[in-house]
Amino acid sequence: MVNPHIITPRTQTSSHYFYDHEATAEAAALARQVFVEEDEPMIEAAQEALGRQDFWDARPAILETDAAAILARRRLMQLRQTEKR
Repeated sequence: MVNPHIITPRTQTSSHYFYDHEATAEAAALARQVFVEEDEPMIEAAQEALGRQDFWDARPAILETDAAAILARRRLMQLRQTEKR
């Protein structure tokens, strides 16, 4: 990935957002602009809409590109259930 943008959970209602860019001042400014004007407002709107609702209870739209993440999430859920027993 040339310019990855990665979101990973921090708490139930917050996330870490990582991104990279080419090693130029122009690329850094553009990456920051994309985050501030596009990504951050969408992430915040999604969190506001979800609130503290359980992810699966929200009945999310699952896209083909989400398959690996969904499989990983389901597997982790299975492992947690097994640990509780």
